[in-house]
Amino acid sequence: MRVIRNVTYARKQKSRAKWLTISGFLLFALGFALVAVLNNVMYSYMTLIPAYVLFIAGMQQLGKWTNTPRRPRGDILLDETLKHLPDRYTLIHFAKVGNTVIEHVLLHPGGALTIVIRDVAGRVELQKKRFRRRSNPIGRIIGASGPPLGQPEHEVEGGVAALQALLKERQHEIDVSGVVVFTAIDHELDEIDPELDAIGIADLADYVRVLEPDPSFKQTDREQVAGILTAGDGFERNEPVRTRRPVVVKRRAT
Repeated sequence: MRVIRNVTYARKQKSRAKWLTISGFLLFALGFALVAVLNNVMYSYMTLIPAYVLFIAGMQQLGKWTNTPRRPRGDILLDETLKHLPDRYTLIHFAKVGNTVIEHVLLHPGGALTIVIRDVAGRVELQKKRFRRRSNPIGRIIGASGPPLGQPEHEVEGGVAALQALLKERQHEIDVSGVVVFTAIDHELDEIDPELDAIGIADLADYVRVLEPDPSFKQTDREQVAGILTAGDGFERNEPVRTRRPVVVKRRAT
């Protein structure tokens, strides 16, 4: 499988997350300083509330964009999960489509698959097209700095629509679909009349392999689509390493 990654985008997002966290921490310090100096709680609240919002947002983003052996970054985890796919698959990370950044797109023999990942543990309910986290209020407060659920349904539909519009404009009308992938091992997904595909990371490789192929979508077409999605600077390509079998030379006995 070929992997193309916008490393510049990932680097900028990690830097942005650090500054959000630092800004929130500094506002916290300013709020407590106002209480000590002015002895006025109202001034403190005016500082602490935005400080909390900035700090939580920064911690959430920092957790998303930091790559560690214990918790690999989302794109790295997808690389590892799908690494055994053959060369006719191309995984593109952080492709900019107009004003939309589609974080993960897999070009496969049947078209394109947009992948939205969530590192959310615990119970998640999918009713038709809406995801909802099932947890008590205290648990939400304690885990506020952890990975958020957000609205993955909007990301899937928005990514599919943006990609379809771009490819239609470039005269590449192919099948475009989307899937939400939960990466936490201890997640529980309850589905009620689902109208979106949602799976665990362990099932992703099998899900991809059974996607229906399109004989008209040739390898040259996939390369052209990949070129459209990776136009511009900042992309790095990781081509699969091909190894040749050793050639056994037979020598005649003299």
